[in-house]
Amino acid sequence: MSEGPILHLYKYGRKTELHTDACKQGYGAILLQEAEDGKLHPVYYMSKRQIQQKKKDYAKKELITRIARWALQLEEFDYEIEHRAGSRMKHVDALSRYPVMMVCNDALTSKLKKAQEEDDNIQTFKSLLAKQESEEFFERNANKKTGKKEGFLNPISKESIPLSTYHVDFIGPLPSTNKSYQHIFTVVDAFTKFTWLYPVKTVSAESALEKLKQQQKTFATGVPRGNGQVERIHRTLIPVLTRLSLDDSTKWYKYVDRLQRILNSTISRSTKWTPFELLVGIKMRNKEDILIKDLLLEEMAKELLEQREFLRNDAKENIETLQSENRKTYNRRRKKASLYKEGDLVAIQITQFGAGVKLRPKFLGPYKVTKVNSKDRYEVEKVGQHEGPNSTTTSADLMKHF
Repeated sequence: MSEGPILHLYKYGRKTELHTDACKQGYGAILLQEAEDGKLHPVYYMSKRQIQQKKKDYAKKELITRIARWALQLEEFDYEIEHRAGSRMKHVDALSRYPVMMVCNDALTSKLKKAQEEDDNIQTFKSLLAKQESEEFFERNANKKTGKKEGFLNPISKESIPLSTYHVDFIGPLPSTNKSYQHIFTVVDAFTKFTWLYPVKTVSAESALEKLKQQQKTFATGVPRGNGQVERIHRTLIPVLTRLSLDDSTKWYKYVDRLQRILNSTISRSTKWTPFELLVGIKMRNKEDILIKDLLLEEMAKELLEQREFLRNDAKENIETLQSENRKTYNRRRKKASLYKEGDLVAIQITQFGAGVKLRPKFLGPYKVTKVNSKDRYEVEKVGQHEGPNSTTTSADLMKHF
């Protein structure tokens, strides 16, 4: 690792990346640079142990001003900061860990092994057990799922018409407000990405249907990838609301309208347009501008319709391109899902989290398949008396034959 051909010499002007990671044991970094083969190669390694005295020098207060000073110092350089998940930073994570050498001299195990090998009774039992076939062992282990996870990514096909498909979810609980709001009900239009944020008091189906103003539909529970658009909104929502309501966390609901306006006026990565433009046909104006209603009246109806048609067709192509890329990336780690038919007895995987879940069985059953839906989705019904819902909707990667 510390010499060629692994370690390369630094060359000015080439693409350079600095990968860093830290933990309470220490911090590590690797300086990488693009070589002639187009791949990144290490130039320098750094691993430093966290000194106990130094820990007391680091304050957690007023971090914003400190970060601002760092940002000003780095302003003269052309750089881009990118956060990566820990699973992609294992190389520097290893450098940030402080290794402790431990040598175990286990003499007792070797003595026991030798004594058992010299015992005639134990050797007799051993030979008998080795010849005996255990059907129970094979029955118990043959049904275990192995290899790649089942089920390919099945993106929902998008119509070039807004408000035809919605993605919905709740986020919370948040600090209770003086109006007893504790959650946010998020609704996202699948095509335009237009977002509605509703502060609500409960996560009941009644409160959701009241906001949707429509009849109840069937949803697949415990399958987050089927609701990825809302999940992405929530990843942005929480940190922003936290920063906006630092002074009083119970006042978060005051910023929901402003945040909704910002989300709908920001260019979407998949459509390359703002949600407001795709839905209405014009760019969102500031609050100080003329009312949107007056602006719409000034627009020529024909031009507005033509512009909407162009925007929506372009957005549909962009969505399909991104879905194709996501499908290839996702399916690379998956295999074809097992097929089940009506009447099959299956076990379903537990998808809820809570106290004591680690010690409970991973699957519930038996359940009977009552309906086969598209995209590897199934409706199942409980058979007999056991833990779990009486009926639910699940997907093939969360099922196995009972």
